[in-house]
Amino acid sequence: LGGHLPTFPGYTALHLGETDLQLRRVLAERVERVRDRLADLLGADRDPRGGVDQALKTLATLRESFLLQPREMRLLRELPPAREEQLFDLDLALLERVAALDPLVEQLAVASPSARAGELERLQQALAEVDQLFRRRDELLLQEVEKG
Repeated sequence: LGGHLPTFPGYTALHLGETDLQLRRVLAERVERVRDRLADLLGADRDPRGGVDQALKTLATLRESFLLQPREMRLLRELPPAREEQLFDLDLALLERVAALDPLVEQLAVASPSARAGELERLQQALAEVDQLFRRRDELLLQEVEKG
């Protein structure tokens, strides 16, 4: 994860809450950049009934959910090795999926009007995957809080 999070401290007991917060901020920043890029590229072509506005709303919602760290998560001190590995896998997948949003926005920007609906559908699917991964990640951490 160090390639995505420059000051990644690891999942040690001392740093777990800090790592979680850092990841959340990075994800929120990257999703916000994707949202801004989508709004800039398609600002003139937006249709309030169309998928672009829905994608922009989904991106804004994702950003907000990334920034809301449950208070209980700050109490989490350590993870069993198996959970730590699961968390690592989820975090890496999240970072990769969020990075993959940029090319989808670029493809959407250059798509012909007839291809735009398909490209919007691909973007919405990718956003749903990001949301699902993030929910799984939060569930994993909150389960550990409840155990602790």
